Amino acid sequence: MRELYTPDQVARLDQAAIRAGIAGEVLMDRAGRRLWQEMRQRWPGAGRLAVVCGGGNNGGDGYVVARLAGRAGLAVEVLYLVPPERLSGDAARHAQRYLDGGGICRPFEPEALDGVDVIVDALLGTGLDRPVSGAFAEAVTAVNATPAPVASVDIPSGIHGRTGAEMGVAVRAQLTATFVARKSGLFTGRGPACAGAVVFDDLGTATWTAGAELPHAWQATPADVGALLPPRPRDAHKGQQGHVLVVGGDRGMAGAVRLAAEAAGRSGAGLVSVATRPEHVPAVVGPCPAVMAYGIDRAEELAPLLSRASVVALGPGLGQG
Repeated sequence: MRELYTPDQVARLDQAAIRAGIAGEVLMDRAGRRLWQEMRQRWPGAGRLAVVCGGGNNGGDGYVVARLAGRAGLAVEVLYLVPPERLSGDAARHAQRYLDGGGICRPFEPEALDGVDVIVDALLGTGLDRPVSGAFAEAVTAVNATPAPVASVDIPSGIHGRTGAEMGVAVRAQLTATFVARKSGLFTGRGPACAGAVVFDDLGTATWTAGAELPHAWQATPADVGALLPPRPRDAHKGQQGHVLVVGGDRGMAGAVRLAAEAAGRSGAGLVSVATRPEHVPAVVGPCPAVMAYGIDRAEELAPLLSRASVVALGPGLGQG
C-alpha cells in the first residue's frame, strides 16, 4: 500500500528532515534535479524550455530546473508571475544562482510560450486553499492552450493538495514529479486527470521522516490486490469460492443489479445470486446465465437467500423506497 499525506503533513515531514540536517536549499536542488532528469528521459529532443514560476518554494524548484536545462544547452526562459527580487529563503537563493549563470528571466506573457518544446509548471504548490484567480488563472489558461507538453513541480498548479479538487482552473500536465511524500490530491478528484504520469522521490528524507506522521490515506497497488487473490487449488470448484448475493433493482433499474452480479462473477465469486423485482429476472439471466436470479416482492422472501450467502451487495438500483 502506498502512503498518502495531506500538504500540512508533508510540510511537517519536510521540516523534520531540515531539523535532522538536510538543508532546505539542498532539498530544493534535489527536487529540481529529479524533475529535470525525468524530463530529459521523456522528451530527449526538446530544445526550447519555458519555466513558469510563482513565488514560493514551487517557483524555487522551477529555477533549479531552468539552471540545469541551461547548462545542458537548451534555450531556457523563466517566465515569472512573482519577480525574483520578491522571493525569499531557498527560492531566492536558487533564483539568484540561475541569474548569476546568465539565465533569462522576464514577466509572464502568453506569447512567450509560442514555439516552446516543453513547459515547466512551477506556479502554485500544494498549499493552495482558494480558487486560482487574476494573473495566475490567466497563466494556467495560457499553459493549457499551448500544445507543448507540461511537467509540473510537486502538483499541477490549481489542484488542491489534499482533495484533488480543481480550484477554479488547473494545469493539465503530462508529468508530475512529487517530493518528500505522496500528496493525496494527486490521486483523488481531478488530480489524476491533471497530473499525468506521477513520479515520486523522497529526496533522501525517508530515514528522518519514517513514522513521523500517520498517513492520511493509502493507495492500493496491483501487488496489494494480487496478495488478496491467492492462487486457487487446481481441483477447486465453485462451491468453495464464495456466494455473492446482490440485492437491488427496483422498478425500472434492472441494469444495476445485472452489472453488479456480472462483476462479482468476473472477479472470482464461485456462486452469484440476485434478488430483484420479479419482472427484472429475465433481464438479469438473459445476458448472464450463470447468475441465479430470484424475483422478490417482500422482505421476508430474502431470508433463505441471505442464509446461503457469504457476501451481500445491497443497493445497486435499489432507489430510496
